[in-house]
Amino acid sequence: MRDIIKESFSINLSIMRALRFYPGEKDSYLHKIHGFVMYFICIIFVPTLIIVKFLMDENFDILQLNYNFMFVAEAVSWITKLLPFLINGQQIKKCIHYFGVPYFALSKEERHKRILDDCIKVCSRNSLVFLTGCIISYVSFVTAPLFAKGYTFTLDLWLPFDATSGPTVYYSVYMFITITILYPAVGGTLVDPLIGGLAYHATGQIKILKDNLQHLCNHVEKEIENKNNLCSFNQKTTKFKIMYDQMKKCVDHHDAILT
Repeated sequence: MRDIIKESFSINLSIMRALRFYPGEKDSYLHKIHGFVMYFICIIFVPTLIIVKFLMDENFDILQLNYNFMFVAEAVSWITKLLPFLINGQQIKKCIHYFGVPYFALSKEERHKRILDDCIKVCSRNSLVFLTGCIISYVSFVTAPLFAKGYTFTLDLWLPFDATSGPTVYYSVYMFITITILYPAVGGTLVDPLIGGLAYHATGQIKILKDNLQHLCNHVEKEIENKNNLCSFNQKTTKFKIMYDQMKKCVDHHDAILT
């Protein structure tokens, strides 16, 4: 049985799982510990060092201050965006995979399959385009200091030592900053097309529901044709029963979409 959620968001979920803010197949305490450690270092620790740096620096550059605090402001938004994935990972996973249950992909109608295929195609495309744009921006951002004169960093952090004292120290700090920026730059941004894609899947299910209601009589007639040995009285009774069952399925489908 096809899983339309895995087909739509394989890129999103794989990267989110690798960054430890999305549960794996077997959720473990070690997985959660990794997630909280990475979250603390990348989302809390680094922005705090930026703030401490400018509080202790008496002769700071106002342009550089704006540049760094843009990152801090984004980090605040990542706190509210990513923390629920760590605290309520299993509940969020259940919500994400809601449209992936067989109930929403059981239809044998070719029209419905085309709607589902379109949803999968659009979600995969949007995630890939979004990820590509984020990677290009990330690479441009973190490689900028390599083309500058002297030892510079993408972000100004307070450190208890001189990070520009030599190439070994400099490149160690540079790699640390580069890796910590990768976490929110890639992982955090993949949440956006995921949420939009789930809304698009809900729209696709509404389209399928609308199609079922529009062709309700045709579905009833097809089922009656399969029972062509019935007498006229039984045929009429059966028609009402089939009509009722089909309408009930539509109501159940509507309730399932809204749940």
